[in-house]
Amino acid sequence: MTDGLLRVTKYSLRLLWPIGLVLAGFLVLAPLVLGLLCRVVFGLFPYALYQSSEIHLLFLGVSWFLFLGLCFGELQQIQRMMPQMPVRSVEIVSGPILSTMGITLVCYLLTNVFYRLLYFDENWLREYWPVTGPTLFLMTLVMVVHSAYWNLQPIGFIRILFWSGFGLGMLYWLLTRYFPQGLNGPLFPWTQVTLSELATMLLVNVIAWIVAVRSFASVRCGTTVHSWMWERVTAFLSSFKHRTLRKENIGFPSAWSAVSRLYWLDSCRTLTLIIALLGCLVFFINLSSYLYHASQGKVELDPNMSPMFGLSALFSIQAAIVILFGGLINSLSTRNYSQMKGYLAGVPLSDRELSAVLLRCILKCVILSLLFVVILGLGGSYIAFVLSQGTDVIRQCWQSVVTFESKSELLITAGYALLAYWIFVANSISLFWLNSTCFAGNLILLLPLLLVASIFGIFYPVFGFVLLLLFVGLSWSATVIAYIQAYRARLIGVQVIWLAALFCLIVPAFYWNFWSYNELPTKLFQSSLLVFTVLPFATIPLAVSWNRHR
Repeated sequence: MTDGLLRVTKYSLRLLWPIGLVLAGFLVLAPLVLGLLCRVVFGLFPYALYQSSEIHLLFLGVSWFLFLGLCFGELQQIQRMMPQMPVRSVEIVSGPILSTMGITLVCYLLTNVFYRLLYFDENWLREYWPVTGPTLFLMTLVMVVHSAYWNLQPIGFIRILFWSGFGLGMLYWLLTRYFPQGLNGPLFPWTQVTLSELATMLLVNVIAWIVAVRSFASVRCGTTVHSWMWERVTAFLSSFKHRTLRKENIGFPSAWSAVSRLYWLDSCRTLTLIIALLGCLVFFINLSSYLYHASQGKVELDPNMSPMFGLSALFSIQAAIVILFGGLINSLSTRNYSQMKGYLAGVPLSDRELSAVLLRCILKCVILSLLFVVILGLGGSYIAFVLSQGTDVIRQCWQSVVTFESKSELLITAGYALLAYWIFVANSISLFWLNSTCFAGNLILLLPLLLVASIFGIFYPVFGFVLLLLFVGLSWSATVIAYIQAYRARLIGVQVIWLAALFCLIVPAFYWNFWSYNELPTKLFQSSLLVFTVLPFATIPLAVSWNRHR
Protein backbone atom coordinates (compact mmCIF):
# COMPACT_ATOMS: atom_id res chain seq x y z
CA MET A 1 0.00 0.00 0.00
CA THR A 2 2.87 2.37 0.76
CA ASP A 3 4.30 2.28 -2.77
CA GLY A 4 0.96 2.99 -4.48
CA LEU A 5 0.07 5.71 -2.00
CA LEU A 6 3.45 7.35 -2.54
CA ARG A 7 3.09 7.31 -6.33
CA VAL A 8 -0.42 8.79 -6.29
CA THR A 9 0.61 11.45 -3.74
CA LYS A 10 3.66 12.46 -5.81
CA TYR A 11 1.53 12.72 -8.94
CA SER A 12 -1.02 14.92 -7.15
CA LEU A 13 1.69 17.15 -5.65
CA ARG A 14 3.29 17.65 -9.07
CA LEU A 15 -0.12 18.66 -10.39
CA LEU A 16 -1.09 20.98 -7.54
CA TRP A 17 1.95 22.94 -6.43
CA PRO A 18 2.03 25.51 -9.31
CA ILE A 19 -1.64 26.37 -8.87
CA GLY A 20 -1.25 26.52 -5.09
CA LEU A 21 1.59 29.02 -5.39
CA VAL A 22 -0.51 31.13 -7.76
CA LEU A 23 -3.38 31.20 -5.24
CA ALA A 24 -1.06 32.08 -2.36
CA GLY A 25 0.53 34.83 -4.45
CA PHE A 26 -2.89 36.23 -5.29
CA LEU A 27 -3.96 36.28 -1.63
CA VAL A 28 -0.78 38.11 -0.65
CA LEU A 29 -0.57 40.41 -3.65
CA ALA A 30 -4.19 41.65 -3.73
CA PRO A 31 -4.14 43.47 -0.34
CA LEU A 32 -0.54 44.54 -0.98
CA VAL A 33 -1.51 46.32 -4.21
CA LEU A 34 -4.46 47.91 -2.39
CA GLY A 35 -2.11 49.13 0.32
CA LEU A 36 0.29 50.46 -2.32
CA LEU A 37 -2.48 52.50 -3.91
CA CYS A 38 -3.51 53.86 -0.50
CA ARG A 39 0.11 54.75 0.23
CA VAL A 40 0.46 56.56 -3.08
CA VAL A 41 -2.89 58.36 -2.86
CA PHE A 42 -3.22 59.11 0.86
CA GLY A 43 0.41 58.82 1.98
CA LEU A 44 -0.43 56.16 4.57
CA PHE A 45 -0.52 52.38 4.46
CA PRO A 46 -3.88 51.08 5.86
CA TYR A 47 -2.55 48.81 8.60
CA ALA A 48 -5.64 49.37 10.77
CA LEU A 49 -7.92 48.21 7.96
CA TYR A 50 -6.34 44.74 7.91
CA GLN A 51 -6.13 44.38 11.71
CA SER A 52 -9.78 43.50 12.29
CA SER A 53 -11.82 40.34 12.76
CA GLU A 54 -14.23 41.34 9.97
CA ILE A 55 -11.40 41.38 7.43
CA HIS A 56 -10.28 38.04 8.86
CA LEU A 57 -13.68 36.51 8.08
CA LEU A 58 -13.56 37.98 4.58
CA PHE A 59 -10.10 36.49 4.11
CA LEU A 60 -11.38 33.09 5.27
CA GLY A 61 -14.24 33.19 2.78
CA VAL A 62 -12.10 34.19 -0.20
CA SER A 63 -9.13 31.92 0.57
CA TRP A 64 -11.26 28.87 1.35
CA PHE A 65 -13.25 29.39 -1.84
CA LEU A 66 -10.02 29.42 -3.87
CA PHE A 67 -8.49 26.41 -2.12
CA LEU A 68 -11.67 24.37 -2.45
CA GLY A 69 -11.73 25.24 -6.15
CA LEU A 70 -8.17 23.88 -6.34
CA CYS A 71 -9.38 20.71 -4.61
CA PHE A 72 -12.29 20.30 -7.03
CA GLY A 73 -10.05 20.70 -10.08
CA GLU A 74 -7.64 18.11 -8.73
CA LEU A 75 -10.49 15.66 -8.14
CA GLN A 76 -11.62 16.02 -11.74
CA GLN A 77 -8.09 15.28 -12.95
CA ILE A 78 -7.87 12.19 -10.72
CA GLN A 79 -11.21 10.96 -12.04
CA ARG A 80 -9.95 11.23 -15.63
CA MET A 81 -6.76 9.32 -14.76
CA MET A 82 -8.56 6.71 -12.65
CA PRO A 83 -8.62 3.90 -15.28
CA GLN A 84 -4.82 4.22 -15.78
CA MET A 85 -3.88 3.77 -12.10
CA PRO A 86 -3.03 0.15 -11.18
CA VAL A 87 -3.36 0.78 -7.44
CA ARG A 88 -5.99 0.11 -4.82
CA SER A 89 -8.97 2.38 -4.33
CA VAL A 90 -7.96 3.40 -0.81
CA GLU A 91 -4.59 4.57 -2.18
CA ILE A 92 -6.16 6.57 -5.00
CA VAL A 93 -8.44 8.32 -2.52
CA SER A 94 -5.89 8.87 0.25
CA GLY A 95 -3.11 10.18 -2.03
CA PRO A 96 -5.02 13.21 -3.39
CA ILE A 97 -6.39 13.91 0.10
CA LEU A 98 -2.87 14.03 1.57
CA SER A 99 -1.50 16.11 -1.29
CA THR A 100 -4.41 18.55 -1.27
CA MET A 101 -4.18 18.95 2.50
CA GLY A 102 -0.41 19.44 2.29
CA ILE A 103 -0.52 22.06 -0.49
CA THR A 104 -3.46 23.85 1.13
CA LEU A 105 -1.80 23.84 4.55
CA VAL A 106 1.54 25.13 3.27
CA CYS A 107 -0.01 27.86 1.08
CA TYR A 108 -2.46 28.92 3.81
CA LEU A 109 0.25 29.15 6.49
CA LEU A 110 2.63 30.87 4.05
CA THR A 111 -0.04 33.48 3.35
CA ASN A 112 -0.52 34.08 7.08
CA VAL A 113 3.24 34.44 7.56
CA PHE A 114 3.38 37.13 4.87
CA TYR A 115 0.41 38.87 6.46
CA ARG A 116 2.21 38.86 9.81
CA LEU A 117 5.36 40.36 8.27
CA LEU A 118 3.54 43.01 6.22
CA TYR A 119 0.41 44.03 8.12
CA PHE A 120 0.12 42.75 11.69
CA ASP A 121 1.60 43.50 15.09
CA GLU A 122 2.73 41.07 17.77
CA ASN A 123 -0.81 40.62 19.17
CA TRP A 124 -2.32 39.34 15.93
CA LEU A 125 -3.02 35.76 17.04
CA ARG A 126 -4.74 36.75 20.25
CA GLU A 127 -6.76 39.80 19.22
CA TYR A 128 -8.00 39.60 15.61
CA TRP A 129 -6.35 36.92 13.42
CA PRO A 130 -6.48 33.34 14.81
CA VAL A 131 -4.75 30.61 12.82
CA THR A 132 -5.06 27.25 14.61
CA GLY A 133 -8.84 26.86 14.59
CA PRO A 134 -9.45 28.05 11.00
CA THR A 135 -6.57 25.89 9.74
CA LEU A 136 -7.99 22.73 11.36
CA PHE A 137 -11.44 23.58 10.02
CA LEU A 138 -10.01 24.07 6.52
CA MET A 139 -8.39 20.63 6.66
CA THR A 140 -11.75 19.17 7.70
CA LEU A 141 -13.44 21.03 4.88
CA VAL A 142 -10.99 19.58 2.33
CA MET A 143 -11.76 16.07 3.58
CA VAL A 144 -15.50 16.70 3.40
CA VAL A 145 -15.21 18.03 -0.18
CA HIS A 146 -13.42 14.84 -1.26
CA SER A 147 -16.07 12.71 0.42
CA ALA A 148 -18.97 14.69 -1.07
CA TYR A 149 -17.43 14.61 -4.55
CA TRP A 150 -17.19 10.82 -4.69
CA ASN A 151 -20.48 10.27 -2.89
CA LEU A 152 -22.30 12.52 -5.36
CA GLN A 153 -21.10 10.65 -8.44
CA PRO A 154 -24.31 8.58 -8.37
CA ILE A 155 -26.24 11.80 -8.07
CA GLY A 156 -29.70 12.08 -6.57
CA PHE A 157 -31.88 14.70 -4.95
CA ILE A 158 -31.62 13.13 -1.50
CA ARG A 159 -27.81 13.14 -1.66
CA ILE A 160 -27.81 16.76 -2.83
CA LEU A 161 -30.10 17.77 0.04
CA PHE A 162 -27.98 15.87 2.56
CA TRP A 163 -24.67 17.41 1.52
CA SER A 164 -26.21 20.87 1.21
CA GLY A 165 -27.59 20.57 4.74
CA PHE A 166 -24.28 19.21 6.01
CA GLY A 167 -22.40 22.13 4.45
CA LEU A 168 -24.78 24.65 6.03
CA GLY A 169 -24.39 22.86 9.36
CA MET A 170 -20.60 23.16 9.12
CA LEU A 171 -20.94 26.86 8.31
CA TYR A 172 -23.23 27.40 11.30
CA TRP A 173 -20.83 25.48 13.57
CA LEU A 174 -17.96 27.70 12.39
CA LEU A 175 -19.93 30.91 12.93
CA THR A 176 -20.79 29.86 16.49
CA ARG A 177 -17.03 29.75 17.21
CA TYR A 178 -16.84 33.45 16.31
CA PHE A 179 -20.25 34.41 17.74
CA PRO A 180 -20.47 32.49 21.04
CA GLN A 181 -23.37 34.70 22.22
CA GLY A 182 -25.44 34.10 19.08
CA LEU A 183 -25.25 35.37 15.52
CA ASN A 184 -26.67 38.73 16.62
CA GLY A 185 -24.07 39.05 19.36
CA PRO A 186 -20.56 40.54 19.23
CA LEU A 187 -17.76 39.01 17.17
CA PHE A 188 -14.89 37.32 19.00
CA PRO A 189 -11.85 35.71 17.33
CA TRP A 190 -11.59 31.92 17.60
CA THR A 191 -8.31 32.01 19.49
CA GLN A 192 -8.54 28.71 21.42
CA VAL A 193 -9.52 25.27 20.17
CA THR A 194 -11.13 23.24 22.92
CA LEU A 195 -10.81 19.49 23.27
CA SER A 196 -14.44 18.95 22.23
CA GLU A 197 -13.96 21.05 19.07
CA LEU A 198 -10.81 19.12 18.16
CA ALA A 199 -12.55 15.79 18.75
CA THR A 200 -15.52 16.90 16.60
CA MET A 201 -13.29 17.83 13.66
CA LEU A 202 -11.27 14.60 13.98
CA LEU A 203 -14.47 12.54 14.02
CA VAL A 204 -15.77 14.31 10.91
CA ASN A 205 -12.42 13.71 9.17
CA VAL A 206 -12.47 9.98 9.91
CA ILE A 207 -16.09 9.50 8.83
CA ALA A 208 -15.58 11.58 5.67
CA TRP A 209 -12.49 9.52 4.75
CA ILE A 210 -14.41 6.24 5.17
CA VAL A 211 -17.32 7.55 3.07
CA ALA A 212 -14.89 8.76 0.38
CA VAL A 213 -13.13 5.38 0.15
CA ARG A 214 -16.35 3.38 0.00
CA SER A 215 -17.95 5.76 -2.52
CA PHE A 216 -14.88 5.75 -4.74
CA ALA A 217 -14.71 1.95 -4.68
CA SER A 218 -18.33 1.80 -5.87
CA VAL A 219 -17.64 4.33 -8.64
CA ARG A 220 -14.55 2.46 -9.77
CA CYS A 221 -16.43 -0.85 -9.92
CA GLY A 222 -19.17 0.70 -12.03
CA THR A 223 -21.96 -0.34 -9.67
CA THR A 224 -23.30 3.15 -9.01
CA VAL A 225 -26.39 4.50 -10.76
CA HIS A 226 -28.21 7.79 -10.52
CA SER A 227 -31.51 7.90 -8.65
CA TRP A 228 -34.62 7.20 -10.70
CA MET A 229 -36.05 10.64 -9.96
CA TRP A 230 -32.86 12.32 -11.18
CA GLU A 231 -32.89 10.21 -14.34
CA ARG A 232 -36.49 11.13 -15.09
CA VAL A 233 -35.89 14.86 -14.54
CA THR A 234 -32.71 14.91 -16.69
CA ALA A 235 -34.45 12.88 -19.42
CA PHE A 236 -37.33 15.35 -19.46
CA LEU A 237 -34.96 18.35 -19.63
CA SER A 238 -32.92 16.69 -22.38
CA SER A 239 -35.98 15.96 -24.49
CA PHE A 240 -37.22 19.50 -23.92
CA LYS A 241 -33.83 20.86 -25.06
CA HIS A 242 -33.90 18.69 -28.19
CA ARG A 243 -37.43 19.78 -29.03
CA THR A 244 -36.38 23.40 -28.58
CA LEU A 245 -33.37 22.91 -30.84
CA ARG A 246 -35.48 21.29 -33.55
CA LYS A 247 -37.98 24.14 -33.44
CA GLU A 248 -35.36 26.89 -33.38
CA ASN A 249 -33.11 25.38 -36.05
CA ILE A 250 -35.81 25.80 -38.68
CA GLY A 251 -35.50 28.93 -40.77
CA PHE A 252 -32.16 30.40 -39.72
CA PRO A 253 -31.61 33.30 -42.13
CA SER A 254 -27.80 32.88 -42.29
CA ALA A 255 -24.89 30.75 -41.12
CA TRP A 256 -23.89 33.64 -38.82
CA SER A 257 -27.16 33.48 -36.84
CA ALA A 258 -27.09 29.66 -36.78
CA VAL A 259 -23.56 29.58 -35.30
CA SER A 260 -24.50 32.30 -32.83
CA ARG A 261 -27.47 30.27 -31.62
CA LEU A 262 -25.47 27.04 -31.45
CA TYR A 263 -22.65 28.64 -29.45
CA TRP A 264 -25.16 30.21 -27.08
CA LEU A 265 -26.91 26.89 -26.43
CA ASP A 266 -23.62 25.03 -26.09
CA SER A 267 -21.68 27.36 -23.81
CA CYS A 268 -23.68 30.35 -22.59
CA ARG A 269 -27.26 29.38 -21.73
CA THR A 270 -26.32 27.16 -18.78
CA LEU A 271 -24.10 29.91 -17.35
CA THR A 272 -26.94 32.39 -17.67
CA LEU A 273 -29.35 30.07 -15.84
CA ILE A 274 -26.84 29.54 -13.01
CA ILE A 275 -26.31 33.29 -12.64
CA ALA A 276 -30.10 33.78 -12.68
CA LEU A 277 -30.35 31.35 -9.74
CA LEU A 278 -27.56 33.29 -8.03
CA GLY A 279 -29.51 36.52 -8.50
CA CYS A 280 -32.63 34.94 -6.99
CA LEU A 281 -30.56 33.72 -4.02
CA VAL A 282 -29.14 37.21 -3.47
CA PHE A 283 -32.66 38.66 -3.72
CA PHE A 284 -34.08 36.41 -1.00
CA ILE A 285 -31.03 36.75 1.30
CA ASN A 286 -31.05 40.56 1.10
CA LEU A 287 -34.82 40.80 1.46
CA SER A 288 -34.74 38.51 4.49
CA SER A 289 -32.02 40.67 6.05
CA TYR A 290 -34.01 43.88 5.42
CA LEU A 291 -37.20 42.40 6.86
CA TYR A 292 -35.37 40.99 9.89
CA HIS A 293 -33.89 44.37 10.76
CA ALA A 294 -37.27 46.01 10.17
CA SER A 295 -38.85 43.56 12.66
CA GLN A 296 -36.22 44.70 15.19
CA GLY A 297 -37.29 48.32 14.69
CA LYS A 298 -34.35 49.25 12.40
CA VAL A 299 -35.91 50.52 9.18
CA GLU A 300 -32.87 51.79 7.28
CA LEU A 301 -33.57 53.31 3.87
CA ASP A 302 -29.92 53.56 2.92
CA PRO A 303 -29.00 50.12 1.51
CA ASN A 304 -25.32 50.75 2.24
CA MET A 305 -26.13 50.71 5.96
CA SER A 306 -27.45 47.17 5.80
CA PRO A 307 -24.90 44.70 7.22
CA MET A 308 -25.79 42.16 4.54
CA PHE A 309 -25.77 44.49 1.55
CA GLY A 310 -22.02 44.99 1.29
CA LEU A 311 -21.13 41.33 1.84
CA SER A 312 -23.82 40.02 -0.51
CA ALA A 313 -22.81 42.53 -3.19
CA LEU A 314 -19.14 41.63 -2.87
CA PHE A 315 -19.57 37.87 -2.88
CA SER A 316 -22.36 37.76 -5.48
CA ILE A 317 -20.40 39.85 -7.99
CA GLN A 318 -17.29 37.77 -7.33
CA ALA A 319 -19.32 34.58 -7.80
CA ALA A 320 -20.78 35.89 -11.07
CA ILE A 321 -17.27 36.68 -12.36
CA VAL A 322 -16.02 33.21 -11.38
CA ILE A 323 -19.01 31.52 -13.06
CA LEU A 324 -18.55 33.50 -16.28
CA PHE A 325 -14.80 32.98 -16.38
CA GLY A 326 -14.99 29.29 -15.46
CA GLY A 327 -17.63 28.60 -18.10
CA LEU A 328 -16.43 30.73 -21.00
CA ILE A 329 -12.75 29.75 -20.89
CA ASN A 330 -13.83 26.21 -21.82
CA SER A 331 -16.21 27.33 -24.57
CA LEU A 332 -13.58 27.73 -27.32
CA SER A 333 -11.34 24.66 -27.04
CA THR A 334 -11.75 21.02 -26.11
CA ARG A 335 -11.44 19.91 -22.50
CA ASN A 336 -7.68 19.26 -22.73
CA TYR A 337 -7.12 22.58 -24.60
CA SER A 338 -5.31 20.75 -27.40
CA GLN A 339 -7.50 22.06 -30.23
CA MET A 340 -10.50 24.20 -31.03
CA LYS A 341 -13.98 22.72 -30.83
CA GLY A 342 -14.89 21.02 -34.08
CA TYR A 343 -18.08 22.91 -34.88
CA LEU A 344 -16.30 26.26 -34.34
CA ALA A 345 -13.19 25.35 -36.33
CA GLY A 346 -15.15 24.04 -39.32
CA VAL A 347 -17.94 26.58 -39.45
CA PRO A 348 -18.28 28.33 -42.87
CA LEU A 349 -17.42 31.76 -41.48
CA SER A 350 -14.27 33.83 -41.64
CA ASP A 351 -12.19 34.46 -38.54
CA ARG A 352 -13.53 37.99 -38.37
CA GLU A 353 -17.17 36.85 -38.48
CA LEU A 354 -16.59 34.04 -35.98
CA SER A 355 -14.90 36.36 -33.49
CA ALA A 356 -17.79 38.80 -33.86
CA VAL A 357 -20.21 35.98 -32.98
CA LEU A 358 -18.24 35.03 -29.87
CA LEU A 359 -17.83 38.65 -28.77
CA ARG A 360 -21.55 39.24 -29.10
CA CYS A 361 -22.36 36.18 -26.98
CA ILE A 362 -19.81 37.14 -24.31
CA LEU A 363 -21.19 40.67 -24.14
CA LYS A 364 -24.71 39.27 -23.85
CA CYS A 365 -23.63 37.01 -20.95
CA VAL A 366 -22.03 39.95 -19.13
CA ILE A 367 -25.13 42.13 -19.54
CA LEU A 368 -27.48 39.37 -18.37
CA SER A 369 -25.26 38.62 -15.36
CA LEU A 370 -25.40 42.26 -14.30
CA LEU A 371 -29.15 42.26 -14.87
CA PHE A 372 -29.73 39.21 -12.67
CA VAL A 373 -27.23 39.90 -9.87
CA VAL A 374 -27.15 43.69 -9.57
CA ILE A 375 -30.59 44.81 -10.75
CA LEU A 376 -32.71 41.81 -9.77
CA GLY A 377 -30.73 40.57 -6.76
CA LEU A 378 -29.41 43.70 -5.08
CA GLY A 379 -31.69 46.42 -6.44
CA GLY A 380 -34.84 44.29 -6.59
CA SER A 381 -34.53 43.20 -2.95
CA TYR A 382 -34.24 46.81 -1.80
CA ILE A 383 -37.21 47.92 -3.92
CA ALA A 384 -39.31 45.00 -2.65
CA PHE A 385 -38.42 45.91 0.94
CA VAL A 386 -39.39 49.55 0.46
CA LEU A 387 -42.70 48.58 -1.20
CA SER A 388 -43.49 46.20 1.67
CA GLN A 389 -43.20 48.98 4.27
CA GLY A 390 -46.21 51.02 3.17
CA THR A 391 -46.90 54.36 1.51
CA ASP A 392 -45.12 56.47 4.15
CA VAL A 393 -41.82 54.70 3.69
CA ILE A 394 -42.23 54.79 -0.11
CA ARG A 395 -42.84 58.54 0.01
CA GLN A 396 -39.87 59.05 2.34
CA CYS A 397 -37.60 56.97 0.11
CA TRP A 398 -38.68 58.86 -3.01
CA GLN A 399 -38.09 62.19 -1.28
CA SER A 400 -34.56 61.10 -0.27
CA VAL A 401 -33.85 60.15 -3.89
CA VAL A 402 -35.09 63.52 -5.17
CA THR A 403 -33.07 65.53 -2.62
CA PHE A 404 -29.91 63.45 -3.01
CA GLU A 405 -27.14 65.89 -3.94
CA SER A 406 -24.57 63.48 -5.41
CA LYS A 407 -26.63 61.92 -8.20
CA SER A 408 -24.01 62.66 -10.81
CA GLU A 409 -21.20 61.15 -8.72
CA LEU A 410 -23.30 58.06 -8.07
CA LEU A 411 -23.99 57.57 -11.78
CA ILE A 412 -20.34 58.13 -12.71
CA THR A 413 -19.18 55.65 -10.07
CA ALA A 414 -21.74 53.10 -11.23
CA GLY A 415 -20.55 53.50 -14.81
CA TYR A 416 -16.94 52.98 -13.75
CA ALA A 417 -17.94 49.84 -11.81
CA LEU A 418 -19.78 48.42 -14.85
CA LEU A 419 -16.77 49.05 -17.06
CA ALA A 420 -14.50 47.42 -14.45
CA TYR A 421 -16.73 44.33 -14.46
CA TRP A 422 -16.47 44.03 -18.25
CA ILE A 423 -12.72 44.71 -18.16
CA PHE A 424 -12.04 41.91 -15.70
CA VAL A 425 -14.23 39.29 -17.36
CA ALA A 426 -13.39 39.97 -21.02
CA ASN A 427 -9.64 40.46 -20.58
CA SER A 428 -9.31 37.34 -18.42
CA ILE A 429 -11.08 35.27 -21.08
CA SER A 430 -8.99 36.69 -23.93
CA LEU A 431 -5.75 36.15 -21.99
CA PHE A 432 -6.66 32.53 -21.31
CA TRP A 433 -7.72 31.94 -24.92
CA LEU A 434 -4.51 33.43 -26.30
CA ASN A 435 -2.27 30.91 -24.53
CA SER A 436 -4.19 28.64 -22.19
CA THR A 437 -1.43 26.05 -21.84
CA CYS A 438 1.05 28.56 -20.38
CA PHE A 439 -1.53 30.55 -18.37
CA ALA A 440 -0.54 29.21 -14.93
CA GLY A 441 3.17 29.29 -15.79
CA ASN A 442 3.04 32.95 -16.79
CA LEU A 443 1.25 33.79 -13.54
CA ILE A 444 3.89 31.96 -11.51
CA LEU A 445 6.63 34.02 -13.17
CA LEU A 446 4.70 37.28 -12.87
CA LEU A 447 3.52 37.08 -9.24
CA PRO A 448 6.98 37.22 -7.55
CA LEU A 449 7.91 40.25 -9.64
CA LEU A 450 4.68 42.02 -8.71
CA LEU A 451 5.14 41.06 -5.05
CA VAL A 452 8.66 42.51 -4.88
CA ALA A 453 7.60 45.64 -6.77
CA SER A 454 4.63 46.20 -4.43
CA ILE A 455 6.82 45.82 -1.32
CA PHE A 456 9.25 48.41 -2.68
CA GLY A 457 6.33 50.68 -3.52
CA ILE A 458 5.04 50.58 0.05
CA PHE A 459 8.30 51.65 1.64
CA TYR A 460 9.46 53.94 -1.19
CA PRO A 461 6.56 56.09 -2.54
CA VAL A 462 8.69 57.40 -5.42
CA PHE A 463 9.13 53.85 -6.63
CA GLY A 464 5.36 53.45 -6.45
CA PHE A 465 4.85 56.45 -8.73
CA VAL A 466 7.37 54.97 -11.18
CA LEU A 467 5.45 51.68 -11.16
CA LEU A 468 2.20 53.48 -11.93
CA LEU A 469 3.76 55.37 -14.83
CA LEU A 470 5.26 52.12 -16.14
CA PHE A 471 1.85 50.47 -15.99
CA VAL A 472 0.30 53.39 -17.89
CA GLY A 473 2.86 53.08 -20.68
CA LEU A 474 2.51 49.31 -20.92
CA SER A 475 -1.30 49.40 -21.00
CA TRP A 476 -1.47 51.95 -23.82
CA SER A 477 1.30 50.20 -25.77
CA ALA A 478 -0.36 46.79 -25.43
CA THR A 479 -3.67 48.20 -26.68
CA VAL A 480 -2.11 49.86 -29.72
CA ILE A 481 -0.07 46.77 -30.63
CA ALA A 482 -3.11 44.49 -30.29
CA TYR A 483 -5.20 46.67 -32.61
CA ILE A 484 -2.38 46.89 -35.18
CA GLN A 485 -1.98 43.11 -35.20
CA ALA A 486 -5.74 42.52 -35.47
CA TYR A 487 -6.06 45.02 -38.33
CA ARG A 488 -3.14 43.52 -40.25
CA ALA A 489 -4.72 40.06 -39.91
CA ARG A 490 -8.03 41.53 -41.21
CA LEU A 491 -9.83 40.55 -38.01
CA ILE A 492 -11.23 44.04 -37.38
CA GLY A 493 -12.14 46.94 -39.61
CA VAL A 494 -11.33 50.63 -39.65
CA GLN A 495 -14.67 51.44 -38.00
CA VAL A 496 -13.77 49.39 -34.91
CA ILE A 497 -10.42 51.19 -34.64
CA TRP A 498 -12.07 54.60 -34.88
CA LEU A 499 -14.65 53.70 -32.24
CA ALA A 500 -11.95 52.38 -29.90
CA ALA A 501 -9.86 55.53 -30.45
CA LEU A 502 -12.82 57.79 -29.68
CA PHE A 503 -13.55 55.81 -26.51
CA CYS A 504 -9.92 56.05 -25.36
CA LEU A 505 -9.91 59.79 -25.95
CA ILE A 506 -13.30 60.73 -24.54
CA VAL A 507 -13.99 58.42 -21.58
CA PRO A 508 -10.61 58.74 -19.74
CA ALA A 509 -10.74 62.51 -20.27
CA PHE A 510 -14.30 62.55 -18.90
CA TYR A 511 -13.21 60.75 -15.74
CA TRP A 512 -10.06 62.87 -15.31
CA ASN A 513 -11.70 65.54 -13.13
CA PHE A 514 -13.75 62.98 -11.26
CA TRP A 515 -10.81 61.57 -9.27
CA SER A 516 -10.54 63.03 -5.79
CA TYR A 517 -6.71 63.23 -5.67
CA ASN A 518 -4.25 65.52 -7.38
CA GLU A 519 -1.20 63.31 -8.03
CA LEU A 520 -0.63 63.06 -11.78
CA PRO A 521 0.62 59.41 -11.81
CA THR A 522 -2.41 58.25 -9.84
CA LYS A 523 -4.82 60.05 -12.15
CA LEU A 524 -3.06 58.57 -15.17
CA PHE A 525 -3.25 55.12 -13.61
CA GLN A 526 -6.99 55.32 -12.88
CA SER A 527 -7.81 56.73 -16.31
CA SER A 528 -5.56 54.25 -18.12
CA LEU A 529 -7.45 51.35 -16.60
CA LEU A 530 -10.38 52.35 -18.81
CA VAL A 531 -8.30 51.58 -21.90
CA PHE A 532 -8.70 47.87 -21.10
CA THR A 533 -12.41 48.26 -21.95
CA VAL A 534 -11.64 48.20 -25.67
CA LEU A 535 -8.69 45.78 -25.54
CA PRO A 536 -10.83 42.57 -25.78
CA PHE A 537 -12.27 43.74 -29.10
CA ALA A 538 -8.78 43.17 -30.55
CA THR A 539 -7.40 40.35 -28.38
CA ILE A 540 -10.43 38.05 -28.64
CA PRO A 541 -10.34 38.04 -32.50
CA LEU A 542 -6.60 37.35 -32.29
CA ALA A 543 -7.24 34.48 -29.86
CA VAL A 544 -9.97 32.99 -32.06
CA SER A 545 -7.74 33.14 -35.14
CA TRP A 546 -4.78 31.61 -33.29
CA ASN A 547 -6.85 28.73 -31.90
CA ARG A 548 -8.45 28.07 -35.28
CA HIS A 549 -5.22 27.80 -37.25
CA ARG A 550 -2.71 26.40 -34.76
